[in-house]
Amino acid sequence: MKLTFYDICPGVTAFSSTRHGGVSRGQYAEFNINHYCGDDEENVAVNRQALCEQLGIAPAQLVYPHQTHGTTVRQIGREFISLPDNIRDMILDGVDAVTTDVPQVCIGVSTADCIPILLADSDHHAVAAPVTDHYCTSKNSHHTVAAHEQANTLVASDWKDPPLVNDLPNDEPVYIVRRLTPVECARLQGFPDWWCADLAILESTDEEIAFWMEVWETWRQLTNPKGKPKTEKQIRKWLADPYSDSAEYKL
Repeated sequence: MKLTFYDICPGVTAFSSTRHGGVSRGQYAEFNINHYCGDDEENVAVNRQALCEQLGIAPAQLVYPHQTHGTTVRQIGREFISLPDNIRDMILDGVDAVTTDVPQVCIGVSTADCIPILLADSDHHAVAAPVTDHYCTSKNSHHTVAAHEQANTLVASDWKDPPLVNDLPNDEPVYIVRRLTPVECARLQGFPDWWCADLAILESTDEEIAFWMEVWETWRQLTNPKGKPKTEKQIRKWLADPYSDSAEYKL
């Protein structure tokens, strides 16, 4: 397995796991330790055991909740560790943040598109692992409405003017949102990474020029009838280097 460690406080081991190195299969591959998502329980147990062995703790000391995008916070005390699994699951159901001051206990949250936060209090020897909510606004509403836990519908011009997510009035966002790259956009739509590779035609034939002149002329008539038609020189130049990030975003 592969863990990424963070230095947040003396005496605290903070980390995030990746999907590499476990035994889960299919959409859960490979290192899934969340038994709330429908993965095979035996595979989850194997992955959890491997994590606990690396951390040097017992499986009962690994605690994470069943998150539902709520506001419930659960304090994990010493007595919790010895509870039966079914009681633990009931206590952790619908919880989106856990805290503890018990040594040798690993608390955490599961993340996909949510943003995890790890908090540590060195004075009280306590840690917490909450997960934040999302808010999104769009130029479709002129950024006057903030949708809670709901992404706005994307529109064609989002490639140059994307929606805002968790943008606070004091210009201190909860997290920084970056624009997806063209390759990431393609992957989300099921296209292979190379779908825009090798598009250039350096030596265009007369038939290819005639075809693309007709295509561009049709486009001009539909979108800008008063505009000038493309010349053969412009089309040859475009065919020799047709790719651009903005063009792939639009596609």
